[in-house]
Amino acid sequence: MTNGSKEEYEEYRLPQKIFLLNSVIRDKTISDNGILVYCYLKAIQRVDVNYYPMSVELMDYFFRHTFDIETRDKKKYVDGLNDLEEHNLIKKISEKKFNFEYDLQKIYFDPTKSNKENEQFFTVVYSDELCSIMQIEDDNFSGSKAKLVRYFVNVVSTFMKGKRWTFDLLNDTKKDGIVGFSSIQNLSDISNINKDTIVTYNKILEKEKLLYIYRANELILRSDRTLDGITNTYGRYRYKKLIKSKGEQHKSEYGYDKEKDNVKFKTKKTAERKSLGAKYYYLLEGQDYDEQTIIEIYRYAVEYNKRHEGDSFYKDKLKDLEFFEQFPFITEDCLKENPKPKREFPIDNDNWGVPNSMETDFSVEEMLDMPTLNNVEINDSG
Repeated sequence: MTNGSKEEYEEYRLPQKIFLLNSVIRDKTISDNGILVYCYLKAIQRVDVNYYPMSVELMDYFFRHTFDIETRDKKKYVDGLNDLEEHNLIKKISEKKFNFEYDLQKIYFDPTKSNKENEQFFTVVYSDELCSIMQIEDDNFSGSKAKLVRYFVNVVSTFMKGKRWTFDLLNDTKKDGIVGFSSIQNLSDISNINKDTIVTYNKILEKEKLLYIYRANELILRSDRTLDGITNTYGRYRYKKLIKSKGEQHKSEYGYDKEKDNVKFKTKKTAERKSLGAKYYYLLEGQDYDEQTIIEIYRYAVEYNKRHEGDSFYKDKLKDLEFFEQFPFITEDCLKENPKPKREFPIDNDNWGVPNSMETDFSVEEMLDMPTLNNVEINDSG
């Protein structure tokens, strides 16, 4: 088969959903090769089959779509199988050279049930994503592709799920698990990969158009006077526009306020305001709150609108006060009971802001995680 005809054939290869248990892909005691093999086994597993014949050649073909496999790569798959068996996840039935039969029943779970029903959380990746990683040219990436697969599936495992994080897509479908905000430290912890390597892996996955990463490139000053970068916003590259939008919102809520030229402190007061802002949206979505909490949310909404009244930038962002008319206990007296704050009440966490043009390819969070910039602190000058 010529290269041209093979490329044409690949266009019609359908991507396959692969359901992975978070407890497995985040297990630091399982090797990178073990995680790679686990991905393959979950791809071939079916509900009505427990014994599976397999070979290292077929495993490699699944990822690379070629039967040209070197002996050293064969050993990686064998090591991965052995590792999973040592962890009591699979059981070998028989083998001959690089051909095997395994019992995979212990790694089966029903993905049609909710995480709550399973009492286990799982992540969905696609076969074409894993194949794209395993087929990266060595000239573009000479590191361990198994480790890169491990990192990718763990990044996807951090994407937010639930009603609040369900979005309407262009094809009239609703989907969650699209966007994540994990810190580099958290990604390092769950994937068992050091932070410097993560910065490199992020660039590779972006180049391969597997991930889109919005970098706020701004700082947040925490209450303990340490300086941190705002976490990156992660998502699949095909949702680039949505990820960028959510990244801008995330930056606005936690980052540097250029209009006021200050850094937002995570003080108790700010935390309370952010909490009320979040509860406002939950209330709109149908969340139940007690009477006092709803009154506090109403006060927040009124103060927010007063603060931004007449500002064209916030014209479409003002809170819906008519929504509160359904509550008989919401009256003008609610506002009278609220003591006036000693200072202005800036609800800046709802300012979506304008993204800053990137002057570097790294976010502040990534730069702070580089060896020479770790543990940056703010010192009072008096």
